[in-house]
Amino acid sequence: MPLSTLDNPLLIAYLLASCLLIPIIGNFWPEKVSFLPAMRYYAGNWATSQWLFRKDSGAEGKLDTAITKPARIVPEQLTPIYGRETTELLLAKGLAFRAMHSHGRALNGLLPRAVDDVEAYHVREAS
Repeated sequence: MPLSTLDNPLLIAYLLASCLLIPIIGNFWPEKVSFLPAMRYYAGNWATSQWLFRKDSGAEGKLDTAITKPARIVPEQLTPIYGRETTELLLAKGLAFRAMHSHGRALNGLLPRAVDDVEAYHVREAS
C-alpha cells in the first residue's frame, strides 16, 4: 500500500511523529531521547575480554574448586548436556560471533602477543 493512499489523519500524525519527529529531536537533543528511537548509531565501547587457560594445566577446572560462585564454569555446565566436543564447538561459535565485529577482530589479533602458542590454550569469552 503506497503512502499516498493514507487517509486516516491519526495514522498520518503517528507516522510523522515516530518516523520524523522523534529521530530529529533525538539527534538534536540526545539526552532527551534514547539512541534506539532516535535511530542514532551506537558508538559506545563494548567491553570485551578473553581468558586464556593452558590446556595441560587444569587451570580452568581450578576455578570450580577455588572460587565460591553461583554456578560452575560454562564448559562444565554444557558438557553433561552436549558432550565435550560439542561444548568446545559451541564456545568457539561465541568467539566467532565476536570476531565479526572490529573490537573482536582486534582482540583476536592480540592473542599471539599474549602467548607463544595460542593452540596450547583454551580461549574463553570473558565478561
